[in-house]
Amino acid sequence: MAEKMGKEQKIIKKAMEEGRTTLSEYESKTILRAYDIPVTREIMVDGHQAFLDAVHEIGYPLVIKGCSPGLFLFKRWSKGPGNSWWG
Repeated sequence: MAEKMGKEQKIIKKAMEEGRTTLSEYESKTILRAYDIPVTREIMVDGHQAFLDAVHEIGYPLVIKGCSPGLFLFKRWSKGPGNSWWG
């Protein structure tokens, strides 16, 4: 019987099938976490409401990062005076 493929193995297999030579930060941290290596807490979201839910779950301060092939830029956000957003 074939061995069940873990999440980390699926990530690597998918990247290889797509011809990628790098993993996203999210993918990398998922693999590290699978081997009990401490990493920051992350939630992947794909919409406005999911984002708001993640903000309430994680709390402040938080870092918002885009996750897309070839995207290597991030922006740090926090609530400033009067609860306004600044970056």
